[in-house]
Amino acid sequence: MPASAQPRDLIIRCGAEQLTLTNVVVGDVWLCSGQSNMEWPVRLAGNADAEIDAATQSLIRLAHVVNAAALTPQPTCVVRWSVCTPASVPDFSAVSYFFGRELQRHLDIPLGLINCSWGGTRAESWTSRPELETLQCLTQRLARADAAVRNYTPEGAQREYVRALQQWAQ
Repeated sequence: MPASAQPRDLIIRCGAEQLTLTNVVVGDVWLCSGQSNMEWPVRLAGNADAEIDAATQSLIRLAHVVNAAALTPQPTCVVRWSVCTPASVPDFSAVSYFFGRELQRHLDIPLGLINCSWGGTRAESWTSRPELETLQCLTQRLARADAAVRNYTPEGAQREYVRALQQWAQ
């Protein structure tokens, strides 16, 4: 579909079932993914109060993917979409928002920004297992990870946590 800033309804039909999404605009969609620098929220950015107050960007739609750990790729995820407003932007990724705001100004079309970031995660977490297995330098790390998953118990994890906490306190 061509880009359109005119909000419309999107109707999805599957047999007798129907789902209607309202206030839909058509444009480009960008996946914004990464670690803590991508996760950093607008409310902690420089000049945050003024930036938040000015975030009345009805042609920018924000999507936040809720973090969930899994050992295999998942077919679905929980995503919260919102129109970019002073109420929706404070906890959204600052990098994503400022990038999208500038891009939208230059392209003059609606933008969807999907924030899928999780601070402190390893790069391997964002790569499929088959791809990781092609890298010989990761063979030992993958074997250790497999053993950790095989040997995991909540009780053992609690004991290790208490031990590490006591060691840290000393």
